[in-house]
Amino acid sequence: MSLFLIPQVAFSNISSKSAGVELIGQDSFEAKLLYYRTSSLTLDEVEGLLHRTVDERERLELLLFYLKRQFKFDISIGLDRAREALYLARKFGLKLHESIALSNVATSSCLYRASEEAHLYADSALWISRDIGEGSLESSIYYTKYLIDFVNDDHVAGVENLLKCIDLAEKHGSKYQRNERRLRLVRLAIRRKHTVLAQTQLNKLKSEDLELDNQVMYLIYQGQWHSMQGQQDSAKKFFEKAVALRFDFETSFELGKWYNRNDLTDSAIYFLEEGIALMDPRQSYIAERYMELADLYDRTGDKKLSEAYLKKRIEESKRLVEKNTEALNYSELADFYVRHNQLDSAYKYARKSYDMANKYDFGTSILASTRILAYLTEVQGQFEQSNAFLKEYLKQTELKNALLVTEQLKKAEMDSKIDYWIEVGAEKVKRAEQLRNLIIVITGLLLLLFLAILFMFLGKRKALTIQESLNAKVLEQNAKITQQGAALKEANTSLSESNDLLEKKVTERTRELKEANEKLTNYSARLEEYANITAHNLRGPLVNIIGLANVYDSHNSHNPKNDRLINMINKSAEEIDDVVQELNDLLDLEREEQNKKEKISVAHLITDLETWIKEKARHAEVSFTGTTSLDEVYSVRPYLERTLRELLINSYHYRDLERGLDINLTVEERAGGMQIKVEDNGLGIDLNRHGTQIFNLNQRFHERNGRGVGLYLVKRQVEAMDGSVSVESVLGEGACFTILLPQGNLAV
Repeated sequence: MSLFLIPQVAFSNISSKSAGVELIGQDSFEAKLLYYRTSSLTLDEVEGLLHRTVDERERLELLLFYLKRQFKFDISIGLDRAREALYLARKFGLKLHESIALSNVATSSCLYRASEEAHLYADSALWISRDIGEGSLESSIYYTKYLIDFVNDDHVAGVENLLKCIDLAEKHGSKYQRNERRLRLVRLAIRRKHTVLAQTQLNKLKSEDLELDNQVMYLIYQGQWHSMQGQQDSAKKFFEKAVALRFDFETSFELGKWYNRNDLTDSAIYFLEEGIALMDPRQSYIAERYMELADLYDRTGDKKLSEAYLKKRIEESKRLVEKNTEALNYSELADFYVRHNQLDSAYKYARKSYDMANKYDFGTSILASTRILAYLTEVQGQFEQSNAFLKEYLKQTELKNALLVTEQLKKAEMDSKIDYWIEVGAEKVKRAEQLRNLIIVITGLLLLLFLAILFMFLGKRKALTIQESLNAKVLEQNAKITQQGAALKEANTSLSESNDLLEKKVTERTRELKEANEKLTNYSARLEEYANITAHNLRGPLVNIIGLANVYDSHNSHNPKNDRLINMINKSAEEIDDVVQELNDLLDLEREEQNKKEKISVAHLITDLETWIKEKARHAEVSFTGTTSLDEVYSVRPYLERTLRELLINSYHYRDLERGLDINLTVEERAGGMQIKVEDNGLGIDLNRHGTQIFNLNQRFHERNGRGVGLYLVKRQVEAMDGSVSVESVLGEGACFTILLPQGNLAV
């Protein structure tokens, strides 16, 4: 039956009692797809109807309807019902239903790693669909074969089957099916980081031509593609459009992940948690969201929430009976406990992971668990057992490396298939254009030939006369051109001499300006760098404020979410104030008139600094000790104060959250000048990795938010006072910054 002949049914008002009867009336695959997609029946309602129906013919239709609805949650539990549908289809001799049922059996079978059996079912479904002339169903079955290949890691065959699916959808499928398959190809291309393929497919789609579900996915994939290209602002606009179109778990997650990628932690947590709240708990990939939130909370120092989400991830893998994932999740939780020095808990979960991985021979989980167990048993002094785990870890590492090589070869083969497909598509377009151009040329030549014969027939002599006249004019023009060429040659000689003289003057002038330009260029470059970094640092909190303001419930001021949003907005506003202050400090360094020395009381300076840092760190446990052997110093007050404040706030920002912060400030006289030391017990810096970059602009050495300006300011200000600054640090133990200022900074 043609799609246009389907009775106009108000799908949103269909009664569950009439669903089986309605489906019996749809005798084509596209008609059934339209019914499945537009019916308002939920999975639970179809489930209830299956329990109530007694008519086997209606039950067959409802079984296929149920399998279509169930696919988005967990298709593996539909194997028994797919087999029942296959039995009923054969009983009633319904080839269309038999082909659909076979496709569902194939999809369900592949999840049990029965790939050979799954392909046999899918091939049987293909033969039937071709026999009954259902091209749209044939396209759908190639999509099933694509899923079977990807579940079994045969990515090359998977790409080929998906391309066949899209090719058939172009010829036979409905507009919805065609767009849906193309969007699936875009998703594949993005996951494989094949930007050319993703771009070509996105260009073939238009948002306004898509239905709501596909519009949302189109906007999400556009955002992901722009994010891959590094165009984060454009990516955010697409994600926000998707949220405006439909605020659900998918759009909320994508916006949350964008905030996470751009280090806007508070907004990332908000949107990811909103996404989980909107998600149906039966959907299998909710576990991925738990992991993202666990990482985010761990980054912010909220150990309890991070631990809670890691445990939720384990429970989800148990619900889905995914043993390999469960074993790997135990290792991730053990790794979390190691990082937070809870070694007994770490050993408990690492051992669980190892025992399960050994039982089912899960190489990835064995690799993860043996690494942790080797460390933990060494800490406990069980060196023989530690060596055994270490040997197992090295063995699994070798196996993993071999698998990685195989995967790289598979990826290269798949990418070559994609590139070939793109070339074939482009070649088809090129040939079509060439054929069109050839037809135009042939038509034009035939027309010209007809006109030529017509003119010859009207008067051959007249044509010859015109030709002779034209020849004479051409000869005359050639003579003029020859004369003009000679004159132009003389003019070029004169012009060349003038150019040589002008070039000498330009060279002399350039030499005079070069020295001045170099000074101006250096100054401009510094200002431009300050401007770029300031704009970058302002962008984060401003985007945060805009995003949080958009979700503020202005219609209900008592909404409990509003207080949390206001606090987050205030935090971002304080960040903006810090950025502006840093810019002022950078610009002060460029003004030489600020470089004026005065007498400074060291005791008063230390007292002011202690008051300032304790106010800044009022929500944390801070111990400050300041000692000096000098009464007064003679130095540049703004530079000295700002330098010490930057070092103190640096200690606060990168403190160890598991213990209180201790800061020691000492000011002493040394041979040839003055020495200042600022020492803390914070996270420390890996000097082997970052030693040459510590005082550079826009450098960050920890995952916590920072702007990469503070230590650059310290170095510039110390150098402006003719001094030097150095650092000693041990990762995990703390850092000590030492400033040496010359004799001129001591009070006389």
